[in-house]
Amino acid sequence: MNEPAAIGVASSPLGMASSDHARFELRVRLDAKDYLALLKQVRLTPVERFYYSSLPALAVGMAGGLLGLIAYISIDILWPSASAQGAGLAAFVMCAAPAYPLLRFVLAPAAVRGVFSGQPVGMGETIIVADGQGLTQTVIDIGTVVKWASIVAIGDSKNHLVLMISRTSGIIVPKRAFENADQSERFVEFVRSKVSPVV
Repeated sequence: MNEPAAIGVASSPLGMASSDHARFELRVRLDAKDYLALLKQVRLTPVERFYYSSLPALAVGMAGGLLGLIAYISIDILWPSASAQGAGLAAFVMCAAPAYPLLRFVLAPAAVRGVFSGQPVGMGETIIVADGQGLTQTVIDIGTVVKWASIVAIGDSKNHLVLMISRTSGIIVPKRAFENADQSERFVEFVRSKVSPVV
């Protein structure tokens, strides 16, 4: 299990972290749940939202309809006297009802884990350094430098801070990388002090 790294913060003579001189350095290994946190911050257009939301519903409907049809035909062949008008609907509901939870809570998370599994760029140790100039994220010697002015939105949840640099991409900062809640709060305050008012 990855242990949180110590955070270095340069302090002012009064002992309080100076916004101009503060420096945070975090080390953490990202996992699939971190990327799911990023996906929750992605801003889809109305057309994209309709497209992505309709695909699972269409898949579930087709699968449920097919299984319901098979079940209805089977009932009709095996028990002709039981072929009431509601039998097909009942069979459809019984087949389709488990399909969405299966897709939402089993297949979709497994697909996300599969995308990043074994990829050092996605799941390797990540070093995040934040100072007065901006934020640098380094993974296996590949660095991404983000100026504070480039951040367009901030997603702050219980377990993650996501700094969006566009409506579909951003820097993930898991809060488990901090030693304690106080350091996490100081980092969030520091980021907000450097970024123009955003969401």
